[in-house]
Amino acid sequence: MRLSTSTFVRRAALAGAILFPVLAFADTAPLAADAYINSGSASNYGGAPAVNVGGAAGSQGLFLFNLSGFSAGSTVAWARLHFYVNQVPSGGAVDLYTANATWTESTANGVSGLGAGNLLQSGISIAATGYYTVDVTAQVQAWISGAANNGFILVANPGTTSIVIDSKENPATSHPAVLEVVLTGPAGAAGAAGSAGAVGAAGAAGAPGVGGAAGVQGPTGPTGPAGAAGATGAAGTAGAAGANGVTGPTGPQGPTGAAGATGPAGAAGAAGAADWRWLRRRRAAARGADGAAA
Repeated sequence: MRLSTSTFVRRAALAGAILFPVLAFADTAPLAADAYINSGSASNYGGAPAVNVGGAAGSQGLFLFNLSGFSAGSTVAWARLHFYVNQVPSGGAVDLYTANATWTESTANGVSGLGAGNLLQSGISIAATGYYTVDVTAQVQAWISGAANNGFILVANPGTTSIVIDSKENPATSHPAVLEVVLTGPAGAAGAAGSAGAVGAAGAAGAPGVGGAAGVQGPTGPTGPAGAAGATGAAGTAGAAGANGVTGPTGPQGPTGAAGATGPAGAAGAAGAADWRWLRRRRAAARGADGAAA
C-alpha cells in the first residue's frame, strides 16, 4: 500500500516518540529545491517532474532542505532522507554525497562546477520502485550547528544504474523527497525499578566457534628417566654363510701315540722248493745232536 508523504512522516514521527520517550519532537525539513544535472551540459532541469540519476547522460540528482526552523543548539537524535523511486530502467546502486557548492533550482547545471562533495553513504542498492531511506544524522547535525548547507547529491555507482525519482514538481504522485529530523529532549526522571522477571529457560547451545590459531611452541622439556628394558625380541633369521677364509699354516706335530695291541698271527706261508744243500746241513745237524745225546 502506498502512503502519502504526510502520512508517511506522521507514522515515522509517532514511531520515534514511542521508541524514544526522551525525544522532544520529530519534524520534517521543508524541501527547498530538487533538480538534476548532466555533466558537461548547461541545461537546467530544476522544474522537471522527475530527478534522474545515472542513465546514458550520467545524471546526478540534487535535493536541498531548509533547516532554518531548527535552532543552532539543537541535538539531532537521528535524521533520515527518504526519496521515492518511480522508475528503474536499470537497477544497480547509488552513492549519496553532500553537494560541493551552493545552487538553486533555476541555475543548477552541469557546467557550473557543481558536483559531489563529501561521501555520506555508498552502495545504496536500487532494484525496484518505492521509498528508500538513508541515515544522514551526522550531516544534518553539522548543518544545524552552522556548517554550510549545500544539500545532497545522488550519483549512480556503477554508471549503468538508471533510476527516476519523483520531484516536488510531480503533481501525479506527490512523492517528493523527505528529510525527517528527530531532536533529543531532556530526559525524564527515572521510574521505579520493576520486580525481577522469572528466569527464562536456557537457550540451545551455540555452534562451536572456529578453532584458534596454534600457539607458539614452548621450550623443550628436560629428558625423562630411562624406561625399563623391554623383553628380548625373537631371534632373527640366520644370515647367509660367509666365504671360506684363507687356510692357516700347519700346526706342530703332536706326540707319538701309545703302541697298539699285537695283531693275530698270519697264516703259514707255502713250502718253498727243496734245497739239497740246506737239507744236507740240516741232516748233519741232526746227527750231531743225536751223538751228543748218547
